[in-house]
Amino acid sequence: MLIALVFVCVFIIQLIIALEMNFIGPLAPFLANYFGIRGSNVILLNLGYSLSGVFVPFIGYLSDKYGKKRFILYGLIFFVLGSIVCGFSKNAILFSIGRVFIGISYFTLMSTLLSYISDFINYDNRGKANGVMRFSFSLAILISPVYASFIVNNYNSLKYVYLPLAIIAIVPFVILIFLPDSRKVETPKLSINNIVKIAKNPKNSLILTSLFLIITAPTLIYNYLGLHLSSNFNFTQSSIGSFYSIIAIGTIIGVISSALLSDRVGNLKYSKLFFFICLMSLLPLGFTNNLLLLTVSSFIFALGLDGGFSAFQTYITEVEKEMRGTFLSLTYTVNALTITFYSITARSLYEFGGMKIISIISFIFILLGLYLIRNIGNIKQD
Repeated sequence: MLIALVFVCVFIIQLIIALEMNFIGPLAPFLANYFGIRGSNVILLNLGYSLSGVFVPFIGYLSDKYGKKRFILYGLIFFVLGSIVCGFSKNAILFSIGRVFIGISYFTLMSTLLSYISDFINYDNRGKANGVMRFSFSLAILISPVYASFIVNNYNSLKYVYLPLAIIAIVPFVILIFLPDSRKVETPKLSINNIVKIAKNPKNSLILTSLFLIITAPTLIYNYLGLHLSSNFNFTQSSIGSFYSIIAIGTIIGVISSALLSDRVGNLKYSKLFFFICLMSLLPLGFTNNLLLLTVSSFIFALGLDGGFSAFQTYITEVEKEMRGTFLSLTYTVNALTITFYSITARSLYEFGGMKIISIISFIFILLGLYLIRNIGNIKQD
């Protein structure tokens, strides 16, 4: 019963934060018109969101020391506040402020949720546990674009997009109050030097670098695919939402297959196979003018990316057993820095070369990421 309630909480939390995270890409044409900004500037709405993740290692450290439950509760409070601000925003600045609150929530929750589960479940079954989280994530990707597009098409407002999420967030908050905390560990004194020491460990640094390289592809592609469909295929907002939901089926298949098979095959080996599948989809995705080929390429991209990432994420939960929360928070700091970097630079890239340059950069970076991941298994952890 206890484990079931933990899973229910984690599932709901992952669902709502992933729903919100996946609004921006599909809604890019609407947001540009709603706030009166250029389409290529919509990615800047992610800037405050991603910058808030820079401080996540301190949250990870404190959650290791004082318990993860309280930080999950704090994260939910920030999510509710941010959703209310975004829902009532009438300009891009206020919306960006709301997304800062949601960003604090996202990086706090994502850096603690998997670590929280890992304290209750052994490594042999952790692939299935992470599979539940990733399935919730993939379900959100499937629902999010259709839900958001339907709301804005019918109500022309963000209020009805965001407020239901704020209400749903109250459910896991209440359940968590009655759940036990994760185990607390004796940690070294909180300092930048201790966090840097963990990051500089040879195996850890290889993992963090490979994460930056891998995360580059979805950061670029998902933020500009909606604009690409609108400008090159004359898609309406509703059609863009449907397209994103179709390719999300690839995410669901990738996540489910990872949950069922990665523990047997080996999480690192499985991640390499699926990242290779992702790699093969990238050049057709950026260079084709054929809608069917674009759909198939996008589907394969989602399948390979999320199948591989689910297995890789499970693998890294066992890298730093005693300082798991701190290390996982570092992985989300990399995520935050990646989004921040491309929030600043991707606009120029897209305006220069459109989806072609986006797919070329993504191809090169995933290829480099695969090369690094090949070497991770050969390094023993200190």
